[in-house]
Amino acid sequence: MVNDASPDNTKEIAGTYASRDARITLLNLEQNAGLPNARNSGIKATKGVFILPLDADDKIAPTYLEKSLQVFNESPSVKVVYTDVQCFGIRQDKVQRHDPDLKALCRQNLFQPTAMYRRSDFEKTKGYRVKIGYEDWDLWLQLIDRNEDAFRIPEPLFFFHCKEKSMIKDLQAERDKALAVRKQVLINNLPKIRKYAPDLVPAEYRSLAEKVRTALKRPFG
Repeated sequence: MVNDASPDNTKEIAGTYASRDARITLLNLEQNAGLPNARNSGIKATKGVFILPLDADDKIAPTYLEKSLQVFNESPSVKVVYTDVQCFGIRQDKVQRHDPDLKALCRQNLFQPTAMYRRSDFEKTKGYRVKIGYEDWDLWLQLIDRNEDAFRIPEPLFFFHCKEKSMIKDLQAERDKALAVRKQVLINNLPKIRKYAPDLVPAEYRSLAEKVRTALKRPFG
């Protein structure tokens, strides 16, 4: 459990739970450095074979871990397992996630942050990149090289707390900032974007050949 220098009494409450249950390790960060840093710090402090991040206000079904591990055991090549979503809070609907599709993933995030993956695969990436936003989308692009690398469990085993205000809503509300973050995710994963969604490559990162092809498609005059 990672306490990212919360200004309230999170440290005391979390400490109480940790003192009651030996399975809980509490990591108190001295300075709030944001969600990506908190996740990276928590993962570094653990020893598990599999990782499943869970934000403080979300929940998972009792069978989430069991069913995800079953997929990994039956399909060793899978790198990410995710599920459908049940919303709670200001929304009560169920969300059916998109099936694994690398081309679609290059265009938008298909999975929720709470998806399971192997530590060994995570250690081959740059982790959750800090100070960009959409850090989970960025990680999935780092992890997945084929559609077969991801697996969707068609059940709403992840419970997402929908609120009036959240970090992702704040980001989406600022269009220019959201576009800048999206561009940074694409640049971070440029080789994959070039391969599966070349039309999304920012203009300044296109090769000369791509520029020529683009120019030839334009009408003269």
